[in-house]
Amino acid sequence: MALLQILSARLSQVNCLVFHRSDAIGSENLATAQQIVDRDLVPDNSPVKVSALVEKIHAMEFPWGFSDGN
Repeated sequence: MALLQILSARLSQVNCLVFHRSDAIGSENLATAQQIVDRDLVPDNSPVKVSALVEKIHAMEFPWGFSDGN
């Protein structure tokens, strides 16, 4: 989820994004998401088509869970 939030903020040109992490695992997951966005999805903030981003994210085969309703 953090990956999609970071990516959405970047595409929207949001300059500040705040994440509240409750533990070390959350911090690690956030760092991993940031690395994926920077390295694999939008390197050097280069222009990219949203359809290409969707294809790249889909190809990563992330396991999607179910909402807990919050």
